[in-house]
Amino acid sequence: MGVIYRRLAVSGAFGAAGIGLGAWGACLPLIKRGLTLSDGELGAALLCFALGALAVMPVIGRLAARVGGGLLCLVSSCGFALALMVAAQTPSLSLLAACIFVMGVCFGALDVAMNLLAAAVERGAKAPIMASFHAAYSIGVLSGAVISGALFGVGFGAKGTLLVAGSLIIGIFALATPVMLRIALAEEGGGSGRPRRQLLRDPMVLALGGLAFLAFFVEGAMADWSAIYVVQQVGLDSGGGALAFSLFAAAMAAGRMGGGRIERALGPVATLGLSAILAMTGLCAAAAFPLGFVVMPAFALVGFGIANIIPVVFSAAGRRGGDRATRIFPIVVGIGYVGVMIGPPVIGAVAEHFTLRGSLLALALALVVVVLSRRQVA
Repeated sequence: MGVIYRRLAVSGAFGAAGIGLGAWGACLPLIKRGLTLSDGELGAALLCFALGALAVMPVIGRLAARVGGGLLCLVSSCGFALALMVAAQTPSLSLLAACIFVMGVCFGALDVAMNLLAAAVERGAKAPIMASFHAAYSIGVLSGAVISGALFGVGFGAKGTLLVAGSLIIGIFALATPVMLRIALAEEGGGSGRPRRQLLRDPMVLALGGLAFLAFFVEGAMADWSAIYVVQQVGLDSGGGALAFSLFAAAMAAGRMGGGRIERALGPVATLGLSAILAMTGLCAAAAFPLGFVVMPAFALVGFGIANIIPVVFSAAGRRGGDRATRIFPIVVGIGYVGVMIGPPVIGAVAEHFTLRGSLLALALALVVVVLSRRQVA
């Protein structure tokens, strides 16, 4: 089977996963209001997603090698979709947290499996196409938010919206799985765990991993809290929250599709610094002026800026890693994913004490560190 079919199948998988998280982010204000949760309570529940994902990620690579990435994608995507649908039905905080934990386990497994398949397709294509899979994910997130906003407009609540999203995920993976089952994962090179432990003490690996952590920290927080900020601080309805999240996701998708050209024109250091400054400006504007006509374009600016940080960091990991790139890259990615997992609960905790406007400023502070550390990607 040709590379084009494998690329389409894996892109569809990334897009379907994005649809699920896009719909989830858009529905969070309704779930929060329905259970009358405080910012801190919702943040604590969202932490369960991180716990679930982090619990499964250390072993999922070996499991994928045994059962195959395609089968693992199918099983974990169905689990994620079902947990997503059940989460909207829960009558209490404890049950919501349990559903979010299951979502985290399934999405953590799905995320690793999809990226392993994407790497295999990239090797077969003999071309740098990894960014296109992550662009498909961003488009999926945007689609999930747009679909949610449309469903809100015709009277759907969180239950109906997540039922539609979960059904789309299962349907897309059902179509993609026959192709993904034929994608063979490469065997990892020899060596024991000892070299990996040594790499974890490498300053370059830690620096790039730290940059990935900060970028994913902001991205994860925006995904789960942008709609809530618009509803809670700006005073718009759930449709307005979905629109704000859609603008953020659309700008991120646009940024990723054009990121390669920007980096070729400016170089990695300038691209990283400019991207962080744009995102930081958007966050500060939204925090200083919680008005709809300011927050909407501000969140779009955040999305466009944050979009290009991760590709630049990942490219630097491959470039600076040299013949160690195959070992360095997974470590940098793993450290980064911790950020996307813990961002939402940390922002919930900050909001509990300093309001959501203060949380946006905390995100801007994280981007200041990115600007100061931009030369690490040279």
